[in-house]
Amino acid sequence: MQNWTYIEREMHEDKIPELPRPEAPVFKVSEFPLRNRRRVYLANGVIGLRLPAIPFLGADVAVSGLVGRSIADGMETAAPAPYPCQADIIVGHDRLSKRPDLVTVKDQSLDMAWGELSTHIAFAASSTKMEIETLTFVPRTLPTAICQEIAVTTDRDCEFQFEAMIDPRGLPGRCRERRMTHSKADAVLWWETRNALASVGASFQASIEGGEMLASTQNDWGNESELCLRVFKVRVIAGQRVVLRQIGALVPSLLHTEPHWQALRMVAYAKYQGFGRLRHDNRAAWNELWLGRPWVRCADAGFQRVVDSAFFYLHSSVQACTPGSLPPFGLSRTEGYYNGHVFIDHEGFMFPPLLLTAPDAARATLDYRTRRLPMARMNAFCQGTRGIMFPWQSGLCGDEITRPHATGCVMEFSTPAVAEAFLQYAHATGDTLFLREDAWPVVRGAADWICSRVTMTARGYEVRNITTSETFENTHNDPSINEGFAKLLRTAVGLAGQFNLPAPARWSEVADNILILSDPADIANETAAADPHGKLSVTEAANLPFGSWAEVISAVRSGDRDLAAEHVRAGVGAHWQPDFGGWREYGQYWNHGEFDMDCFLTNPGYLLRILLLDLPRFDIGAGPVESWCSEPVVLPSGWEEIEVERIWIRGRPARLSAKHGDSHTKIK
Repeated sequence: MQNWTYIEREMHEDKIPELPRPEAPVFKVSEFPLRNRRRVYLANGVIGLRLPAIPFLGADVAVSGLVGRSIADGMETAAPAPYPCQADIIVGHDRLSKRPDLVTVKDQSLDMAWGELSTHIAFAASSTKMEIETLTFVPRTLPTAICQEIAVTTDRDCEFQFEAMIDPRGLPGRCRERRMTHSKADAVLWWETRNALASVGASFQASIEGGEMLASTQNDWGNESELCLRVFKVRVIAGQRVVLRQIGALVPSLLHTEPHWQALRMVAYAKYQGFGRLRHDNRAAWNELWLGRPWVRCADAGFQRVVDSAFFYLHSSVQACTPGSLPPFGLSRTEGYYNGHVFIDHEGFMFPPLLLTAPDAARATLDYRTRRLPMARMNAFCQGTRGIMFPWQSGLCGDEITRPHATGCVMEFSTPAVAEAFLQYAHATGDTLFLREDAWPVVRGAADWICSRVTMTARGYEVRNITTSETFENTHNDPSINEGFAKLLRTAVGLAGQFNLPAPARWSEVADNILILSDPADIANETAAADPHGKLSVTEAANLPFGSWAEVISAVRSGDRDLAAEHVRAGVGAHWQPDFGGWREYGQYWNHGEFDMDCFLTNPGYLLRILLLDLPRFDIGAGPVESWCSEPVVLPSGWEEIEVERIWIRGRPARLSAKHGDSHTKIK
C-alpha cells in the first residue's frame, strides 16, 4: 500500500504585497472608562463581535442564523455564541483578568478602512511591567473566521503565561461535545442554544512567536468542563516582543449539520493561508468596497466622516456569504431588543444602497427570502389568503415571529416591498435568469395574495383591516398601500406577457378597480390615527427612528434647500455617535430605557439610500439605464455634488455624479 505524505505549504509574510490604504476614518478613543460607552462593533456578515476595552478578555458574539429561545418571552431570538479568541495573561501571581487595578487601557482605535481594531494596554504586574498591543479583525474573505494578535513587551527579564481559550460557561444553552484535538486546531466545541433551536461549532488554533517556549499544555484530561484551554509558558528578556496569534472559527448549524467539525476545517484552512495573508485579503476586500462610498462635496467638512461610518457599518454587517438577511441591528445584538429578527427595514432602507455598491451582498439577502418562500405561503394560509405573504418579523425558518404583544399586527405591506426588491435587483443587474427563476415566483405569489386579500364592495376592491405602522391602528384603504398593490399587479401582468405566460384576468381586474381614496376627509376617516407625537419641531422629529432622512427629500422636492440642510444636521446630531461612529435608533430627545440602543443599521442605510438614489433622482427600472436619471438634481444648501467612483449597473462598473443644478445625474 502506498504511503501518503502531506506537505504543508507555508505563506511567507515577506511575500505578501503592501496595499494602499483607502481614505477612510479612524476612530480613536483614549479616555477610559467613557460614560455610557458602548462596545466596539466588528463584523463580516457572518460573525458579529461587540468587543470591550480589553478585547481578548471576551466578546458578545452573534452569528448569522444562530437562534435560541428567549428567556424573557419564549420567542425565537438571536442567541450568543462562544468566543473562540479569548485569552488571558498570567505573570507570577497576577492574572490580568482578575487585576483590573493593574491594567490601564491607553487607547483603542477602530480603523474603518480595513475593519481592524487596535488596542494599547499597560499591565503593571508586581514582577514586571508589560506593554500589550492587540489587533482584532474578522476577515471578509473567510467569513467564518476571527483573527487576533496579542503582542507583549516587558521591561525586564521574566517568565509568564498566555492562555488561549473558548469559555462558554454562563451562556444560555449547553455543550453537546468538547474535544481537545491533535490536528490543525487546538480545540473543538459544539454548542447548542437554549431549547435546542440551533447550534454552533467553535474551534481555535493558537501559536507563539518570540521568546523561549518553556511549556505548552491543553486541558485534555477529560470533559468535566466546557472550557477549552491552551496554555503557553514562555521566558523573555527585557524589550523582547512575544506574540500570541489566534485564529478562531464559528460555524452555525444553518451552514452545516456537524458545525463543530466544519469549524475545525475552517481553522485548518485559515492556518494554511496564514495570518498575514488573511489580513491582506481582508484589506483588499475592503479596498474594493470603498470604491462604492458616496463622496459628498459640501460646506460641512466633517459630514464625510459620518457618511463613511454609515458605509462601513452597513457593509460590515452583510456580504455575499451571509446565510440570513440583515436585521435592523445587524450582528451587533443577540437576545433582547428586536431579537435579531429580519424586518422590512432591510428591503426598504438597507437593500437599495447595497444593490448599487455590493450587489452580491444584496443577492444574498434575497436568497434568504427565496429559501423561505414555502413558509411565506403557509403564512398566507394562516390568514385565510392564497399566494405568499412575507412576515413582519422573520427568523430562522421564515415564518412569523412577531413579539407577543403585537400579535395580529402583521404589517402586510412587507410583501409588496420584498417583491419590489426582487424586481430592483433584476433591473439593476440585468440578470434575466434571476428575473424568471427568482423574481417571477415572488411577484406571482404576491399578486395572488393581493387578489385574495382585497374585499369587493360597491366602491370597488378595498383593502380593509391592515396595519401600516407600529401604532397598530386598524386601517382601511391607505392610499399608498392600495396604489402599491395596483402597481405590483400591473407589473405581474407585464412579466407574464414577457415570459409568454397567461396572466389571470383577476390581476388586471383588481388593479383597475382597487379603491384609491383622494378626498382628505375620507382618508382621515378610514386610515390610521395621526402620529401620536403630534406636531414636532425639526429637532424633535429628527430624534425619532430615521425621521430626518424622509424630511430631507420632502424639503428638497418642495424647493426648500435650507430646510433640507437643517434636517440633515438634525438627523446626524440625533443619531450619530462620535466615539466609534455608531448609530442610534432613537435620538437623545426620545432616548430612555430600552430605546437607548446603538448599531441601528436602518439609519445609516437610509442615509446612504438618499445619497445614492433619492437625491440623485436615480430611479432603477426595466428600461434603458439612460432613462433612470431624467429629473433635475436638487441638493440641500451648501451641497455641490454627490459623487461615487464605482457603482454596479447591469454587471458593469460605472461612475455616478449628481451636481446641484444639473438637468440629471450623470452615469458614466
